[in-house]
Amino acid sequence: MVKKAANARSRSGAKSKPGPEPSQLKSVERLLEEGRYGEAVGRLERLVARFPDHGGLRRLLVEAHEQAGSPQAAAVTAFAWAQRRPNSLPAQQTLLDLAIMAGQLLLADRVAERVRALGEPTRGFPLDEQTVAGLLLQMDGSRSPRADEERFEIGKLHIDGFDFEAAAHWLEGLPQTPARNNRALALFHAVRIEEALAAFEEAWRNDAQNLFALGWCVRLRLFVGDREGARAGGEQLGAGIARRVDDALSQVDALLLLQQDQTAWNAFERARAAAWFDADASPSGAALRHFGACAAARLGKTEKARSVWESAEALQPDLEQAVRNLDRLAPSTGESRYPEIFDLHQCLPLLWLERLKAEPAMMDESLTALGASDDYLYALYLGGSQMLRMAAGMLLQSRVEAGDSGAAERLRDLARMPVGSEEERFGLLRFLEEQSPLSGGQPGELWNHGSVRPVQMIKTEIYREPQDSELPEDLEHLFGEASALFGEQRYEQAEQQLRLVLERAPDHRVALGNLAAVCDSLGRRDEARLLLHRLVDKHPDYLFGRCNLVRSLILAGELDEAARLLPRMEDYERLHVEDLFALMGSVAMLQSARGDEAAARAVLDMLQGVVETEEDARRYGQISRLVEVARTA
Repeated sequence: MVKKAANARSRSGAKSKPGPEPSQLKSVERLLEEGRYGEAVGRLERLVARFPDHGGLRRLLVEAHEQAGSPQAAAVTAFAWAQRRPNSLPAQQTLLDLAIMAGQLLLADRVAERVRALGEPTRGFPLDEQTVAGLLLQMDGSRSPRADEERFEIGKLHIDGFDFEAAAHWLEGLPQTPARNNRALALFHAVRIEEALAAFEEAWRNDAQNLFALGWCVRLRLFVGDREGARAGGEQLGAGIARRVDDALSQVDALLLLQQDQTAWNAFERARAAAWFDADASPSGAALRHFGACAAARLGKTEKARSVWESAEALQPDLEQAVRNLDRLAPSTGESRYPEIFDLHQCLPLLWLERLKAEPAMMDESLTALGASDDYLYALYLGGSQMLRMAAGMLLQSRVEAGDSGAAERLRDLARMPVGSEEERFGLLRFLEEQSPLSGGQPGELWNHGSVRPVQMIKTEIYREPQDSELPEDLEHLFGEASALFGEQRYEQAEQQLRLVLERAPDHRVALGNLAAVCDSLGRRDEARLLLHRLVDKHPDYLFGRCNLVRSLILAGELDEAARLLPRMEDYERLHVEDLFALMGSVAMLQSARGDEAAARAVLDMLQGVVETEEDARRYGQISRLVEVARTA
């Protein structure tokens, strides 16, 4: 009995390992069941930081990453777990499975050795000597020490899992060309730009055929603002012969970034003639073809671009940029000369993008911290996907707000080019006008409808808040029904409802205007004209009604009277968006009726820059049709 008591005391006195509360584990499991993987990962990472030796938490974190569709992050998590708990069979087995899945066979072989030491067999391991020898073989025919190649695989594992600081640590000091390249790439994505540039320069000096490193040197020299250094590197890069697909990718990519399109096409043609080209059916091979097609498109080689993009799509059907570029490729449009080349995650540090997404409240600081030159951002905008243009434009705009005149000039230049959508180009001009009004009221310029056009920006404040009908509740209901009936083209019923409203509010301006529109739609144009004259007499400041009368006069050929009644835009400091379309649409109609098509087009271009909603687009389409009618009336 005494002995048992002693054992009981021993058990009660022993310290148990710290761990999470059962409720914490249940809450994480509930998040996983509900598919809220991001929240589960965040909560588990905080718990693992508190309880680093808790195997259950580590296992759950691996599972959360896998369920979130990120086996790379799961592998990094498993590696940290196996490093922390070398005698944990579950940790070692988890890492073994994920290392095999990631193709890191030397690392897997080393982990399998540990699993066997812990008493568990490993099928397929150890690797045979011939396989190991093949994995150690380098591009130049030499063999790397096994320890170096294992560290290389560990570094690659961390790069794929976006743990760039750890990747740079594991790859530091390794002499292999791929290891040098990967360490420099990890430094870039960790936003250690100057270090990344130095590392790429060292990698290129160590291996003069390393066009992957030289291409990145060119890119990063432009990134830090060394335009001349980038151009000098581009000359060396353009003369290089790529020995593998990754070298050619970096080569053509960097030359396109410098806008050396003919040199980029020549480099692609040399790569296409290489023995390795047709044998490479990887995503990298598809990406190289995409870059080659972009060079051809920029040079106006439309059919060659089409053929090369189709070959890229055949290798990788989900290569979205190739698909989008093919859809808009046409020899007659300037837009096809500016294809989407670069992707967001390829051109900006991934760690910076993650921070920007995770901490939107710190956006201003994040934008300032990146430090990419105006030249680099301009090149990204010129050849970027929509998301990349958005990021580059946001960075340039933040600099304009800080007083950077060079960034403002680049945005002004981009508005003149067939890059992005019409809305994006109008947005650039609108932003520039808000920051610093165009000198002397001179119009800005932008690419629209196939050419560079002058556009007078709207200085009047535009608001969109709903306008009060100023009717009592029962009449408000009748008025709403009339508006709905008019929208459904049920004009007779709409007229009945409007006349009921006007019986009690005979001079209500909106009801009078709407009744005139109903009469016009029913073909009773004289009656509609009389109603509009009555409306303008009763409410001379009612802009919408006055503009409707002006339109009626224009279509009747009474241009001088229409001009006399037409208000001036500069007399209004603030306008509702509906009134803006009415006023400027009337101006464009009058100009078109007088034969000044260029002036009418400029007004329509200005209005197009205001379009934000489906209702705006409907108004714009209606005005465009009326302008055409006025031209032929």
